[in-house]
Amino acid sequence: MMDARDTQGRSIPGETPPWALFLTPILPAPGGNGLAMRAGVLLEALARDHRVLLWVVPLASGGSDLTPGPWIRRLAKQVVVTMPEEEPRWRLISRLKDAGQRKEAQEAYPKPRMARFATSTSVARLREEIGARPVERCLVLRSYLAPFALAWASSAKNAAGARPRLILDLDDDESLTRRRLATLRRELDDPVGAETELSEADRFESLERSLLPQMNQLLVAHRGYAERLSPRFGEDPDPSLAVTPNAIRVPQDVPPRPPGPELRLLLVGNLSYLPNQDAARRLALEILPAARRHLRRPVRVRIIGSNPPAAVLGLGEISGVEVWPDVPDVAPHYAWADAAMVPLRAGGGTRIKILEAFAHRVPVVSTPLGAEGLEVVADRHALLAEECDELAAGCVRLCRDPGLRERLMSQALALVEKQYERHRVIESLREVIVGDPST
Repeated sequence: MMDARDTQGRSIPGETPPWALFLTPILPAPGGNGLAMRAGVLLEALARDHRVLLWVVPLASGGSDLTPGPWIRRLAKQVVVTMPEEEPRWRLISRLKDAGQRKEAQEAYPKPRMARFATSTSVARLREEIGARPVERCLVLRSYLAPFALAWASSAKNAAGARPRLILDLDDDESLTRRRLATLRRELDDPVGAETELSEADRFESLERSLLPQMNQLLVAHRGYAERLSPRFGEDPDPSLAVTPNAIRVPQDVPPRPPGPELRLLLVGNLSYLPNQDAARRLALEILPAARRHLRRPVRVRIIGSNPPAAVLGLGEISGVEVWPDVPDVAPHYAWADAAMVPLRAGGGTRIKILEAFAHRVPVVSTPLGAEGLEVVADRHALLAEECDELAAGCVRLCRDPGLRERLMSQALALVEKQYERHRVIESLREVIVGDPST
């Protein structure tokens, strides 16, 4: 017997809501890591109308704590964190002693490396954990976890005896991101790493061509990705493709910070991620000296984020540069800053840290790629420039023109409140997730 629902397919208050499965490579969170924040919005939207079984395969957790806290326990009826198990073929490849043979075998592996964990043992455990529950929907974050969902759904039935509705969230264009990483690795004199990234890009495109048409619903974070994605479906696809932007909770009562005697520049990001490491180096080694040359006041830099490698920690030895790893709360750092810096020249993902800066009323100086996918207009919501000297010049403009600073902060906050405010996005996302209950 199906759970009682209203005409929009949502569970009726007082009735038992349907079950949903959420597969994610990171523990969802209301703040912190950008991917975790995306997962957090998805979990909140899903939990409004479903009993959620949250299944975490921590491929993107970067060593972060995997203990579900009260926030997750409130939203999810059951939480399972399972360490990934590699496919037997990959384990055999990894055991090859000859480096050349091992590299050749890895290159012949047909799937992206991040997709090598959908083993029969792992899927069997998922089926055992779900048991006889009639799961109505399965929401998957990132394409490399989609093989898990497809393998499980091949024998799963909802309350009507049909396959559960499969929803795939593609917050990142993996193939494009990998090609950008290849370019960055070449610039950093890492040709072997660049070759690996290009191979992974091809594998992600192949994976998406095979799995995307098997999904009932696709979610992407911005319109540009939706336009790039359409040709990958095949000859005559009819997918449901929805743009669901990232979201941020706007803090209240943010105290104003008038410009002080020094210029304070802040970079926030996951510092285990190569593009953020590169951005940190550009800020400390190029943008900071350039800004100092143009100003008659001190300039300081603060770099905060999770899991910084030794090279990023070493930037803290530069005069005026501070590196703060794994901070519990970013709000005091935004309150400290005169500008949030996003000097990215590679990467993909959510771009949620720009929204976070906007919400904390901090003006942003970014590369165009750093603001990609957001409805950001140059000189209206943020200052955009490609090169380090131009980014430093943007910082100088903010320092010398308080009116510009105020306009940017005001218009950026208005943009967030109109398009990216968390409650508004979650309500819109609920409509997409529920969809047509008959499909």
